[in-house]
Amino acid sequence: MASSDDEIPEKHPAPEKGTAKETAHFFDAKESGFRGANEDEDALSIRLIYLEEEHRDLDDAIRALSESPGRDGLNLARMKKRKLALKDAIQALKDQLTPDIIA
Repeated sequence: MASSDDEIPEKHPAPEKGTAKETAHFFDAKESGFRGANEDEDALSIRLIYLEEEHRDLDDAIRALSESPGRDGLNLARMKKRKLALKDAIQALKDQLTPDIIA
């Protein structure tokens, strides 16, 4: 027979019956910091708008920098690389928002 001193304490005590804490907690990817897992369609659409706007702004900045007489080649290359990354992210979001059509 074990005494109360020999009992192993629970990491997470059981919630009281009838409370909101009693309901099961499902893993939410946003809690882990993983972006994009549980975003709904509206959130994806808003994110797409911001990425497209950033892409346009970056395009304007690249154009202005390339036309300037003392252009910075390294900065221009970084901006172009960022623009390509944005283009890939935009396409990935569009693919995520477009339903798959099985022909």
